Parts: sequence; structure tokens; C-alpha cells
Amino acid sequence: MSELMTGNSDTILARIGYGTCGSVWANLANVDAVPAGIVLKRTDSVPDCPGSLKNELLIHKRITSKVPYHKEPPTSPGFLVNIPHNIAFLEANAPAWDGILPRLPRGFETCQALVNERIMPLDRPSRRLLITNYIAPAKSDPEAIDYVTDSSSNVHCLVRPYLGRRQAGMAHSFSSFHPVSLRNCPLYVDQMMALGLPLKEYACAIADALAFMYWEVKIDAADVEYVLGRSRPAGTNNDIHLGSRPFTHSTFGDHALWILDFDNCQPIRMDMVGVRAAADKFWRNDPYYPTPDYRNDDDKAIWVAFRERFLATSKEILKDEDEEVRKLPMQLMVQVLETVGTYNNRGSRPRKTSIRH
Repeated sequence: MSELMTGNSDTILARIGYGTCGSVWANLANVDAVPAGIVLKRTDSVPDCPGSLKNELLIHKRITSKVPYHKEPPTSPGFLVNIPHNIAFLEANAPAWDGILPRLPRGFETCQALVNERIMPLDRPSRRLLITNYIAPAKSDPEAIDYVTDSSSNVHCLVRPYLGRRQAGMAHSFSSFHPVSLRNCPLYVDQMMALGLPLKEYACAIADALAFMYWEVKIDAADVEYVLGRSRPAGTNNDIHLGSRPFTHSTFGDHALWILDFDNCQPIRMDMVGVRAAADKFWRNDPYYPTPDYRNDDDKAIWVAFRERFLATSKEILKDEDEEVRKLPMQLMVQVLETVGTYNNRGSRPRKTSIRH
């Protein structure tokens, strides 16, 4: 935790994420350092916040306690899904604030906070690829592109893979050069396809993570975030992950899916009440999950890959359970299909706006 304190540096920490419930801060003196370091996730004393850092800590511990027991189809090892390591929970009166508070902007006060492993951001070539393809005009000055690529708002680059939505036809577009941050950059199905990213592999990884959270951890996965970042270096201490195969890409290189933001998650029942709750949270999250209301063969292939992997991993996890419990994954897929269109503004609804990295 010393890298956040005045004994390490007097430089003000960089805000790398924020939401209605607080903010995330880190020392970005060397953004490409390996390992990536740590982050401070503050509540900022926000009243009436729907989520809770204490609940996030509880759920995080529940998740990590189940990782050693995770089961996946033996004939098909899973892709790498990393879970950030929790280092500490700070109460407002924790002595550590004496060293941290001077590195925050003037006027900040102590509050509850989590200290977590920082997710390894995508590297400079990846940032430049995103800037060149989706932000800068085709004939932009290379120096201007380099400036945007290396700006402080973009160096902590994480990508949100939206497998349930296409960018084409949406009101928002990256067709003009305007202020933008790659800290929490959404990529839609058509954009990821154009970049040659492995969409069906991402779908399988998200399916594994969701099956793990539902049936092993027994939580509803409400508002959980999925981001793409670099893989941890081999042999990293406290390496908490599902699966073992990194994704590969000509520019992104070896990279991994990371899951985070568990503050809204709640325990789930292993019955139809739980299935209906899970389907509700499935549709209420941002559009990470492929959906059965596909419009073309490419989207259908992504949905089929997700569905088949989810059912296969769920079957392995629940193979020793009673028959009624073993039926739940298929019942959940049916419930998802039957509720298509119930949430027409999926991913754009009013929500708690989690404290994102």
C-alpha cells in the first residue's frame, strides 16, 4: 500500500475511474509497470449509494474462496478470466489515511475505501489502434494521434467488450475527433469484428465467469463489469483467475478478461426464484452478454458459442447436485429467451454507475 502514500511520492494520485458512488485513484508514474500496482477505490462519502464497499469486500472474498474449486469442461480448458486481488479495506479512521490523503486533491476527506490490485491496462500499440480506428479522422496528423494516445486520460486503457450490441446505427459515434477517454472504452460487436478480435472466445470466457458466479459462488452477478486488459505476468503472487488460456491478437497481444465491481451483487437461490432473478440481472447489466435476439449469422454464432459454453460449464459445476438443481442452467436460458425485449434500453438505463477502473 506504500505506493499510494507520501513516503513513495508527493505527486497527486491520478483519478482513473469514477461514478455516482465514488472514485478510483492510482499512481500512474509508470503505467506500463509490471506488475501493475494497486488502486484506491473510495466511496467519497456519497450518501444513499445503492452499492456498498463492505458488500463488495464480502462478495469478493466469497468469490475468491470458490476459485480453487472451480470446475470447467475437462475436454475444453477455459480462457483466462482474472479477478483483481483485494489488499486492504480502509475505514475512515484508518491510520493509512495520514499518508494517502496528502496525495489526493485539496478538500478530499477520509472515507471507507478498498485497496485492490490494479488491472493491467492495454499497451500503447493497442491504444493507438483504438485511437486510429475509432476516434481520430482517417487523415489526422500522426503527431496529434500520438498526443491523444499518450494523454493522461488514455494511458489506463481498458476495453469493455459489448457482445450484445452493435455500434452501427447508434446515435453516438467516434467518427469525429473529440475529447475521449480509453479508460473504460466500449467496443461493440461490429467494431471488434473489424479489428479481428476473438469474439466467440470472449463469449466463452464470459459464459464461464457467469456460470461460476451463479452456480459456484451463488450470487446474481448484478452489475458486474467485464473488461479486457493485459494478462498478469507468469508466476504473479496471489494470481486469482479462472481458466488458463490467454486471448491472442496481432496488436492487443496476449490479454485477458477481468471481472470487477461486485458491490451490487447479492446471494441467489438455487430454484426458479433465483433463475428469474438471474435473468433480470442478465438484461439489466450493460450489454456484455450476447443475446438470442440476433439479427444476422455473425451475432447468432456469438450467441450459440455463449449459450453452449454456459450450459457445458454449468453442467460440470452442478454434476453432483440434485436433478432439480441441474435443470436450472437450461431453465435460465429459457427465461432469458422469454424475456427478450423486456428491457429495451439495455445498458443505457438509469443505474448505479459503478466505480469503474
